[in-house]
Amino acid sequence: MLTDTPMSRATATEEARPAGSWSRTQILMMVTVMAVNVVEGIDNQLLAVTLPSIAEAWGTTPAAFAPAMTAGFVGAAVATPIGGWLGDRIGRKRTVLAGMLLFATAILVTGLCTSLGMLTAVRLFTGLGLGTCLPPMLALVIESVRRDQQGTAVALTMFSLPLGLTLSGVAGPLLVGGLGWRGMFLLSGAVSLALGAIAACVLKEPPRPAPATIAGPASKKGAWRTLCADRAVITALPTLIFLVYVIMSAALNWLPALLSQSGHSLALSSGAISAWSFAGMGGTLAAGWTASRLGPSRAVRSILCLLIASLAVDFAVSKTAALATDPGMALFLVLIGVTGFLVNAAITAIYALTAERFAPQVRSSGIGLISFSGKIGGISGAAAGPLLLATGTIGGMFGILLPVACAAFAIAALLGRISSTFSAHGTDLTL
Repeated sequence: MLTDTPMSRATATEEARPAGSWSRTQILMMVTVMAVNVVEGIDNQLLAVTLPSIAEAWGTTPAAFAPAMTAGFVGAAVATPIGGWLGDRIGRKRTVLAGMLLFATAILVTGLCTSLGMLTAVRLFTGLGLGTCLPPMLALVIESVRRDQQGTAVALTMFSLPLGLTLSGVAGPLLVGGLGWRGMFLLSGAVSLALGAIAACVLKEPPRPAPATIAGPASKKGAWRTLCADRAVITALPTLIFLVYVIMSAALNWLPALLSQSGHSLALSSGAISAWSFAGMGGTLAAGWTASRLGPSRAVRSILCLLIASLAVDFAVSKTAALATDPGMALFLVLIGVTGFLVNAAITAIYALTAERFAPQVRSSGIGLISFSGKIGGISGAAAGPLLLATGTIGGMFGILLPVACAAFAIAALLGRISSTFSAHGTDLTL
């Protein structure tokens, strides 16, 4: 039986609210978190947007900036599990603010860079700051809402990052002409610091469960032992998100090249990526609704089942001659959009499932582990290019990705049969 703690009293108060209703504090928190993610998405994409201007100013080619571009991804991958661990050790809010401070400072310094070496080092710290933020931020959001709100909270958090990337691609080229590339980074860094100050005032550390509220051996073990205690979960969830990210990365990185190799136009290639990306944002939001109503586990299985069907249809259509006609290309873009919708929905639902499966005292670390596995999957999907190109056809790519999706569904189905020792009982917290 739960003791009368601040956490249990807050939970009882929040449970009295009608299902689906959000308090003003929760709404303010979600608006702040989404604003942080949008700005970080914009800042993270700034180098790609300003690259032509920097290359021209420094008298070099864009290819010379490959180490700087890579450094940001490496930093984010390294920092993700560290940020998750820190979120459990020193608190969600402190870790988020530390990551934001590092990220914003690095963006400011980017506007002062004078060499490729300096830019590469600064981009590494930019990635470290970005990677530090996501796991504790998701944990904070999840633990600040009721169970029936968690899917929506995860979806809104995940949606705001690609929204920032999209806004950067649209507005960035327009602003570079007026501000210059240095001005762009200085302005973005200043905005990020200001937003960090707002977040420091708005975000609240979720109440931690008292020892009496944690049943069984979880309250008696160290954090690392608790994280690894449920071996099925600690093995299945990272593998599951790894496979889904392989599908996403392989398609986004190599679909244009395969279309070109097959003799299709550049317009079809860019249209396919746009259809995938825009539909994917819708899939992120739809996954939140689905996870809230079906539960994360059933949502993951349902979405992956639909993804298998979508990839099978993609494979069948791409093997026909209809793709050479205008109606065939239009149909192909629709199908690619559906696949992008489902892949992004699957990723969001897996994060919601992660939040449910890991105990509160290791939830941030668990999210960090899952995020890291996803990044490794993204790298693996990009590295699969030679294998995909060797097939010589778009259908060949879908023929390879289809069994990957089947393997992901098999893991999700197996995980659905496992009763986790550390399901998140009694963790519907509120601010």
